[in-house]
Amino acid sequence: AHIMGESDEQTERLAGNAIHGMSGRLSTLYQDPEMGKASVAAAGMMGLATAGKLNRNDLGPALNGLRSEGGAAYAQTIGTQAQLAVAKARPDLKAGYSIDYNEKDGFSDGLEVNGGLRAFEMFATLGPGDIAGAKREFFDPREKGGSAEVMEGILARGKDGTAVQASKDRLRAWRNAGLTKEQIIARNPTGLDDLKNEQAGNQYDAVLKVLLRNSGAFASGSIEVQSGSDAILKKAFTPAEYERLKSLEATPEAIAAEGGLPPEGGAPPAPGGGMFPGGPFG
Repeated sequence: AHIMGESDEQTERLAGNAIHGMSGRLSTLYQDPEMGKASVAAAGMMGLATAGKLNRNDLGPALNGLRSEGGAAYAQTIGTQAQLAVAKARPDLKAGYSIDYNEKDGFSDGLEVNGGLRAFEMFATLGPGDIAGAKREFFDPREKGGSAEVMEGILARGKDGTAVQASKDRLRAWRNAGLTKEQIIARNPTGLDDLKNEQAGNQYDAVLKVLLRNSGAFASGSIEVQSGSDAILKKAFTPAEYERLKSLEATPEAIAAEGGLPPEGGAPPAPGGGMFPGGPFG
């Protein structure tokens, strides 16, 4: 910096002066508690989140790495900010649901808590707009344990109206007896399935409507979203049920009737809606 400061070139003199001005700060950079916590991993996580490319299955291991660098509170802060940044593209990474933490094991996939029940509970907090606005990764059936598998589970369980109602009846009796969710799971062989059936029944209409809108002749999303939505429908329904769905041609009126939801504009659903007589749509 001293040599550059004596140069005949103005640019070099300015650079030398700048280095002089920063030298004290640079020499103590890693003694700064906050700057010392900065890491490439945290920057990479935030960059992926901002671009909508954060992978849920990588989130736990990445946060455990940050925990080793700066502690659990630091890792949690970065993880929460990353979840907030990616929420519109990947609503399944919603803060408060997609990360779990305990002191012994560190960070892990929150949607696997209680045998995957938290994933169904997370979907219960999403509206059709949240799902419809998601990016292709949200609909990607290749992601193990991802939102596509959860949507398949919602459709497969929710379409069986008889099983959903039986589960709701059992849950009502257990709750009236004062059992908590954890006690229902621990004490009853069907408890976990009943809780999933209840959540699936509540979410079935919204998920079906979104997938139909994203896979029919009138779909406007990307090719990846359309193909992912179609793959979810094929896995959740029998070939006959799938063909019945596709015959609707995904017009707004047909989708509203099929999902038991009013078409846009607030008009009532078309009479006789519902592909499963006696099921959730009557």
